[in-house]
Amino acid sequence: MDLLQVKNIGPATVAALNKLNIFTAEDLVEYYPKRAAFRGELKKPADFVLGEPAAFAVKIAKSPDIINGVVKLKINGVELIWFNRPYLKNYLKPGKEFIFFGEVSERFGRLQILNPEIETDSRDPFVAIYKTAGVSQKTMRKLIKNALTVININENLPNELLTKYNLQSKESAVRDIHFPPDDGAFLRARRRLAFEEIFFYFQNFNFEDSKLQTDSRFIKDFDYSDLKFPFELTAAQKKVADEIIEDMRRGAMNRLVEGDVGCGKTAVAAIAAHIVIKNGRACCLMAPTEVLARQHFEFFKNYFNAAFVSSAQKPDISNAQMIIGTHAVFQEKMKFRNLGLVITDEQHRFGVAQRKALIDKGANPFVLVTTATPIPRTLALTLYRGMDISIIDQLPDGRQKIETYLVNSSLEERVINFVKKTVAAGRQCYVVTPSIESEETIAAKFKNFRVEILNGKLKNKYEILEDFLNKKFDVLVSTTVVEVGVNAPNATLMIIMGAERFGLSQLHQLRGRVGRGAEKSYCVLVSDSVLARPRLKILTQSADGFYIAEKDLQTR
Repeated sequence: MDLLQVKNIGPATVAALNKLNIFTAEDLVEYYPKRAAFRGELKKPADFVLGEPAAFAVKIAKSPDIINGVVKLKINGVELIWFNRPYLKNYLKPGKEFIFFGEVSERFGRLQILNPEIETDSRDPFVAIYKTAGVSQKTMRKLIKNALTVININENLPNELLTKYNLQSKESAVRDIHFPPDDGAFLRARRRLAFEEIFFYFQNFNFEDSKLQTDSRFIKDFDYSDLKFPFELTAAQKKVADEIIEDMRRGAMNRLVEGDVGCGKTAVAAIAAHIVIKNGRACCLMAPTEVLARQHFEFFKNYFNAAFVSSAQKPDISNAQMIIGTHAVFQEKMKFRNLGLVITDEQHRFGVAQRKALIDKGANPFVLVTTATPIPRTLALTLYRGMDISIIDQLPDGRQKIETYLVNSSLEERVINFVKKTVAAGRQCYVVTPSIESEETIAAKFKNFRVEILNGKLKNKYEILEDFLNKKFDVLVSTTVVEVGVNAPNATLMIIMGAERFGLSQLHQLRGRVGRGAEKSYCVLVSDSVLARPRLKILTQSADGFYIAEKDLQTR
C-alpha cells in the first residue's frame, strides 16, 4: 500500500521515510524498533538515580537558552541539553507541559540529561525507540499506529511451528513490538519476529550445505612466489594461502577468511587472484562502499591490470585482469570475460541474491569472502554453513598496541589538548561522530586546527580522503564512513564521540584506522553514559577482535 494512503503522511514525510528505506505502508509497520525504553512511573528529580533512565513531567516556566546550536533548559534542578536541535528554542514554550525522558548523569554537581526525549501526551511506561533520521520518535510511533489501521498483517509461519516453539501470531507480535503494554510483551514479540527472520534466512539460503563445484581444469600453476609484496608474509597468511590452494586443487572453493584489522587479508586475496589470473582467468572483487572499493583498487593495481567500477564509473573491462567495484559489478549490464574468482569483502553487507548475481556472471567461479568484522566461530559456522572458514590470527611484525581510554565529556578540554599535542608532533587525528547532524557542532570544538568534515552524502568525499592522506589538514571529523577501507599511516589518534551509540565490534573497527604507521597510536572513547561504561571498558582491556566479538554478542 502507498505511504500516502496512511493518515498524516504527505510528500515531505514520504521523502523522509524513503531515506530509512521505507517505501510502503507494509515497510512502515515492519520497521521494528531497536529497543523499548522502560520509562516507569513519572518521577521527581529528588528521586532520580544516576546512570538510570527517568521520566518526569514539568510545566515550562522560562524559554531555554541556545549557545552555538546547543539548547539548554534548566528546570527543577535538572539541566536538559540537546545538540543540533535549535528549533526546540521555540518549541519549548513557557506555560506548556512536557514529559522528558532520558538517562540521568551528573556534571559539576548538577543533575543532567543529554538529548532527552520529549512527549506532550504519552505517559505510557513503555515506549518503542527507533533508529530514525529526519523523523522524530513521536512522529514515527504515530505514523505506525495509523498504518496499522489500514493494512492487513498476514501470518507467514506454519501453525505447527507456532505451537512447537510457543510463538504468538504475526499480527499480535507486530502490534506488541511497536506498542508494548509491558516489558514481557516486547520481549515475546521480539522473540517471535527474530525467529521468523532466522527461519526465512535459512529457507532462502542459496549455498545449502554443498560446496560450490568449480571447473578447476584451467588451474595448472599454483605457484605464487613471483608475486612480490614489499613485506614478509606472516605464518598465518601462508597457512590460509595453502588452504586456498588446496581448495583450488580439488576444484571447489567457497571460503570465508576472517581476520582482525590489519592482519593482511587483502594480501591473501591477492595470492588467490594471482593464481587465477596466471592461469588465464579474470577476477572480481566486490566491496560494500566506494571508499573501501577504491582502497582495494589502489592496492591491487600495483600487481594486476585493474579496473575500477562504480555507479558513476563503468570502464571497458574486457582486458582487465582484476575488476574492483561496489554494487555496480553485479548489475545486469556488466559482462565479464572468463570470470574465475569472485572475492567479496564484508559479505554481511550484501544480500544473498546480490552475491549470487555476481557469482552467476561466471561459470562456477571460485568464491572467496574476506571480513575484518570478527564473527565468533560457532556463529560463523551457523550463518555461513557450506563455507570453509579460515582465520588469520596473527598481526604483522611492528604493529603496536593502540592505547585506548574511556572518558566523559567533562574531560573535553584534555581531549582537545591531546589533539593539539598530536598535531604539534606532525600527526593527524580522526574524530568520529554518531550522526551527520552533530558534525558541525563537534568540528567547531577543533576550529583552531586545520579541520575537514566527511560523511557519505558528500560528493567530494574521495577528494577529502585523498587530502587527508596527503596531510593537507590535521583533523578529520567524520561519520562511520571511515570504518573500513581508510589507510592513513600518519593518523595516530582516533576520538569517538558518543561511543555508547556504537557496537563493540564497530568501535574496534574504527579503532583500527590508527596504528597503521610506526608511531604510537591512541583511541579515546567519549561517553557520558553510566550504563554503557562496563561494555565500553572492554575496549580498553583488549585488542583481540574475536574476544571483543564474543563480548559484543553476549551484550546484545
